Amino acid sequence: MIANENQAAELPESIKERKSETEMIPPRPQEDSSSESTASYRSLFQLRDFRLLWLGEAISVIGDQFYLIALPWLVLQLTGDALAMGTVLALAAIPRALFMLVGGALTDRFSPRLVMMASNLLRMVLVVLLASLVLL
Repeated sequence: MIANENQAAELPESIKERKSETEMIPPRPQEDSSSESTASYRSLFQLRDFRLLWLGEAISVIGDQFYLIALPWLVLQLTGDALAMGTVLALAAIPRALFMLVGGALTDRFSPRLVMMASNLLRMVLVVLLASLVLL
């Protein structure tokens, strides 16, 4: 910022002209950001690949939430022991916390798409294995 008139006189003419040009530009009116963000979300869902990714991940998250309820309930039904249920809940949190840290590094090193598909495939195999052990 210019402290006084003497310093303003020392500025080159090109800088003085730019300053006067920017002072003449009227400020832009504020747009409603909520309507702008809604329009951008709608444009995302017009992309087929994004819709498929969003739907697949939504189904996956719903499955994760069912799993978080079903696994402790299954342990409680099989053992009748609340301590066993609590142990399963505590032990289920450890791999999740560890793999969140490792997953970020893997995603940086490899293709995010490949990491996401491999982790979902591995999770599917483990859930099918658990279901087959329970049903047999």
